[in-house]
Amino acid sequence: MIASEPDYDYSTLPQMLVDVRSISGMSGSPVFYRSYDNYVQLKTGNHMMGKGATRFLGVYSARLPIEVIDKATKSDIGVVWKAPVIEEILSRAKL
Repeated sequence: MIASEPDYDYSTLPQMLVDVRSISGMSGSPVFYRSYDNYVQLKTGNHMMGKGATRFLGVYSARLPIEVIDKATKSDIGVVWKAPVIEEILSRAKL
């Protein structure tokens, strides 16, 4: 579930938020958007996605802490680095 507006950066970084029950070790997992509804569309850059569309959104990196309750407790809100920053990193990789 998308938890922040994908077309805007979270915390001034190329990130977005997702609402997901995750566990330790999921960092680095690819995140995809899949549309199952005729009426739901996601604007990503200049592309509109309709029913049956799948798009790579980025890479999952961590859960946000719930510091108010307990510093060791994590929320179900996860951080995803957006696809363009992943593509930029890979394009600069020395192979």
